[in-house]
Amino acid sequence: MVRQRTAPACAALTIELTIELTIDSGPCALRGDASDVDDRGVEIDQQGFEMLTPAQCADLLQDCRLGRLAVVDHALPVIVPIAFTLCDGDVIMSAGPGTVSRAAAARQIVCFQVDRADEVSLEAWSVAMVGPLSIVSGSDLDSVAPSAIRSVPWTRHAANFAMLRPHVVTGRRFRPGFVA
Repeated sequence: MVRQRTAPACAALTIELTIELTIDSGPCALRGDASDVDDRGVEIDQQGFEMLTPAQCADLLQDCRLGRLAVVDHALPVIVPIAFTLCDGDVIMSAGPGTVSRAAAARQIVCFQVDRADEVSLEAWSVAMVGPLSIVSGSDLDSVAPSAIRSVPWTRHAANFAMLRPHVVTGRRFRPGFVA
């Protein structure tokens, strides 16, 4: 007689998932689903938001220092506020021991987001970047160090830097009264 063992109902389940991200190089590949172009040649999405080019997104981020990083931690989605800077199109952030360092060590595909809104005029914009997160290694530290210094750690325990190399960059701007 063969006895079959079954796992207990509360047994932990570990799933390894590999995602390969491929970006098309077409005109809308980095900018989502556009539905219209206005008379100025500005691409407008289906909700009436102006679609921003990657260059416009980079310009908006130049004066920003705080953003949000969406990662998976212990199988759950987590959004972490971060101090950051841009270095040759990459997002550099401080990483103390914890959520960001674990995500970077695992080379997770993450989403980074920054937005601004004017409460009076209701003008707003949002930029999101998606790509792999990694720990900045010793060989890369020299090239990012001047930019990383600007990325002030929010924790006294931040000893590392993490880098997001964006594969997808999207941005939207909303201006009240703007009709496509």
